[in-house]
Amino acid sequence: MTGGKPTLNTRLRYESAEQEGKEDADALTLRARLGYATAEYRGFDAFVEFEGTFAIGGDEEYNSGPPSLDATNGHTAFATIADPTSEELNQAYLRYRIENATAIVGRQRIILDNARFIGNVGWRQNEQTYDALNLSNTWFEDTKMTYVYVDEAHGIFFQDRDMSSHLFNTQYTGFENLTLTGYAYLLDFETEADSRTLGLRAAGTFSQLGYTLEYARQDDYADAPDGQESDYFLIDFSMPIGVVVAGAGYESLGGDGTYAFMTPLATAHAFQGWADLFLATPADGVQDLYAVVGTKLGKTLLKAVYHDFSADNGGADYGDEIDLLAVYPVNEKFKLLAKFADYSKDTFGVDTRRLWLQAEYAF
Repeated sequence: MTGGKPTLNTRLRYESAEQEGKEDADALTLRARLGYATAEYRGFDAFVEFEGTFAIGGDEEYNSGPPSLDATNGHTAFATIADPTSEELNQAYLRYRIENATAIVGRQRIILDNARFIGNVGWRQNEQTYDALNLSNTWFEDTKMTYVYVDEAHGIFFQDRDMSSHLFNTQYTGFENLTLTGYAYLLDFETEADSRTLGLRAAGTFSQLGYTLEYARQDDYADAPDGQESDYFLIDFSMPIGVVVAGAGYESLGGDGTYAFMTPLATAHAFQGWADLFLATPADGVQDLYAVVGTKLGKTLLKAVYHDFSADNGGADYGDEIDLLAVYPVNEKFKLLAKFADYSKDTFGVDTRRLWLQAEYAF
């Protein structure tokens, strides 16, 4: 215990939201995490972390989430800013490591691949963590195998999501400039819809061209009705051009008008627009055709993204979105961020604008 070290992460954020049909929302929130990591003893170590989100000046001018949940404020006349105020035990786990294997049991952060299916929703002030048994190994050359049994997910609204889910992920890096990943995510919730997702992901570089190709098939599992099926596709390319990195891609979550591809444990904010219109997939699915441009001015990272959204079933135009980002790292521990999202509706959702100004300090 005396050989360990404390951890601290604080994030002060102003967010404004404008949504058609709702009152404009403003929130100034502070997220604070305080943890302690023990030193290692005979392969064992442990970590515990407490987290709290606080509304500076009160939470009267925004809707913090679904009114049915205990932690949310119920101010549904305002646009949603999904940062309710509360405190919780964010992580508490015991880890055992030997030469080629690791076992973690307890409450922990879990991110698999790019967090498209399994993530921590790290953008929100209260992240998602899991009560789980997490086993990984590198017994075979260039191969990492991971199995996770999840008993409960603790969501961004400080709600507990009971389940009995199995996550399998195997990654192979033995090819030059190519990483292959196969996965099976068997989600069995107590009160939410169940699903089985099987997929394959290929990512790497060819010359200077970065690429990602991914396909997944989702169908019924556990208590889900028979015959639920949907597909996921991703094609993504990027290339440096002088001081600029340019990219483009296509992502599709299928839907047939009744059932659509679900990602209930994803860090969904990172995909299909930062305005958060597609956190839940519409019944007709969604296709996202996007272009990205990024560069650096000194230490400042700048990024712009354009999205064109349409229905997978029927091809209706949903709308389009422009996203802008600037990140300035003051030093290794302190960084500043500004972020903007503007979604323009065609046939889906509502016109939505969001602005974030943020300062984060961590050690």
